[in-house]
Amino acid sequence: FDTLKGIVITIAGLSVVKSQLDSFRAAIDLGDTINKLSQKTGIATEDLSALNYAAKLSAVSTEDLGASLKKLAVNVTAAAGGNDDAVRVFEAIGVSVKDAGGNVRGLSTILDDVAAKFAGFEDSPQKAALAVKVFGKSGDSMIPMLNSMKDLTAEGRKFGAVYSKEAAAAAEKFNDNMDRLAAVSARAKVELLEGFLPKLIQLQERLLGLSRDLGSVWKAVAAFLTFSGNETADPAKALGEIEGKIVSLREQKEALDQTGKTGVVSSIRKMFNSDDILLVT
Repeated sequence: FDTLKGIVITIAGLSVVKSQLDSFRAAIDLGDTINKLSQKTGIATEDLSALNYAAKLSAVSTEDLGASLKKLAVNVTAAAGGNDDAVRVFEAIGVSVKDAGGNVRGLSTILDDVAAKFAGFEDSPQKAALAVKVFGKSGDSMIPMLNSMKDLTAEGRKFGAVYSKEAAAAAEKFNDNMDRLAAVSARAKVELLEGFLPKLIQLQERLLGLSRDLGSVWKAVAAFLTFSGNETADPAKALGEIEGKIVSLREQKEALDQTGKTGVVSSIRKMFNSDDILLVT
């Protein structure tokens, strides 16, 4: 019973450790994503972190949040450039994309105003259609988040669920370095295969040859057994051929046995430096 109890405790402990490691890696991946999205949208990592917290509580994935923010940025740029359709969309919401000086406002500030307006709109098909025009195909899924965005982002900041610029940048650098290490490792494996596979293929071919030689022995034996009554046959010669083939097989088997005793790499190197066709040391 004590042994079983110890095993259960050990397994539980390992599960906890794995869970913590997975959580730590997920936090790094999220920081990486936040930092890259910050570069694409111009929204600070702290604000994006709070938005992601609000999105998670509203059943909006980080991927959908990122896609919606990028679509919003495209529409803001279009409206600022005078695109009629984009201008009408923001006029319908009641949000200006430019400040009093005629400069394009920050995307985070525009998003706050858009969310405030949406929170005041009655939930309806028209509201969903407008959200799709602003945020793209995932716009309707953004509505629950927009309705409570002010409170949820404030809650995220209160709980500390935000990445500083430095933390997000470090997460991205960590993942980038992991990718670099993976590339180096992959290259090392390719170089190993380039140098080692040809020799392994030669070894395979020699093993196949050994199998063929074994088959030829049985063929010679069968031929010898049919010599009875054949006056032109030479039994001595046939027996000599059989003996020669058996000697050859024995030598190849000894070489293969030696491979297992001395290590594959050194044995293969020794075998392929030999001028002999057979695996004879």
